Amino acid sequence: MIKTFIAQAKNTVVANKKKLYGIVVLAALIGILTVGAHAMFQVRGVVTGVGNNSITVANFFRTQTVDLTGSTVNTANIKIGDKVKIQKDLHGNVLYARTSLDKDGEHDDD
Repeated sequence: MIKTFIAQAKNTVVANKKKLYGIVVLAALIGILTVGAHAMFQVRGVVTGVGNNSITVANFFRTQTVDLTGSTVNTANIKIGDKVKIQKDLHGNVLYARTSLDKDGEHDDD
């Protein structure tokens, strides 16, 4: 019974090989687009520096300085060592910045 099931599965895979390759390539492309969108529109990490109109955020992959000019984010509430999530729009303007402490989560500011 198991041998016949394996043989049927093998025949199905061989018969639909092109479709399966197409599905794998499509899934890879969707994954690449998702990662690219997150890299363009979100900045997540730990605050390593705070300036008058900018903050520097470091994560596992890179360190970025985000310009907050023209946004409603108050840099006085952001402290070095806070975790931050910054959401941007298509033009690169900051929509919001949400901070929280690493362990206790004592504050969550918008």
